Amino acid sequence: MTRRRLVSTFVSAAVIVAGLTGCGGSTSPTPSTSTDGTPLTSDQATVLARTLYRSYEERGATFQATAQIEADVRLVMSGRVNFRASSGQMLLQVARGGGPLSAGRDVVWTKRAVFEGDIPGLEAAMAKRGRPGVRWVERPVDVKASPVDAVVSMITRLASTRPDNPILIQQDDNVLLGSQTRDGETLQTFRLANRLVLDIGADGTIRQARAELAGANVPITVTLSSYGPQQIVVPPAAARVKLSSIRGLYRQLIADA
Repeated sequence: MTRRRLVSTFVSAAVIVAGLTGCGGSTSPTPSTSTDGTPLTSDQATVLARTLYRSYEERGATFQATAQIEADVRLVMSGRVNFRASSGQMLLQVARGGGPLSAGRDVVWTKRAVFEGDIPGLEAAMAKRGRPGVRWVERPVDVKASPVDAVVSMITRLASTRPDNPILIQQDDNVLLGSQTRDGETLQTFRLANRLVLDIGADGTIRQARAELAGANVPITVTLSSYGPQQIVVPPAAARVKLSSIRGLYRQLIADA
């Protein structure tokens, strides 16, 4: 794919680059070069051109992610992603101020839908409506309205079905910010067209991605590990209800949670 496709992967997920350090408690060492970066060598361009494809080759990974949605509100997400299916599952927790993390809510997503579980009172309320056993709310993916969906979209877009063109990668506005050592491994840190910062491991896979929601000043950090196949199971139809049919109830249950 061309550089335009590489960058549009993240623009379409409504993200732009945040900076050189992780946010929300997942920081990275300062790269060894200046923040302006240096032009890519042909070898570095080849690494960067294959990075998203390497995710696709590995099929999936586990991840930790944070999104600082307000000055005192931080989303903390941990789970698994299937890069081939653009699906995933995670535990979503919230930290407010200096307080502890919330108990969390299970979230599953696909290309077109997000399924929210562990909503207090949902199962009992649906049983009264004649739908016992409903534990999940299904809704469309909306990256513009939901920071959670924006993070989910960013995670799944850290993969591509084919490599980029390294010649175009080297010609365009992509730079090497430097190198660093983390957990005994040397990482290369790249900035893509002032929209995304990637830490890439010796095997060419992404270790961390840092970005910011466009126009929202919401820093996002995604750390990937344990690359390999991941099976994601979507909640069965009998156990879920569409948000459009219970919007008022959903708002009440979330407000009371």
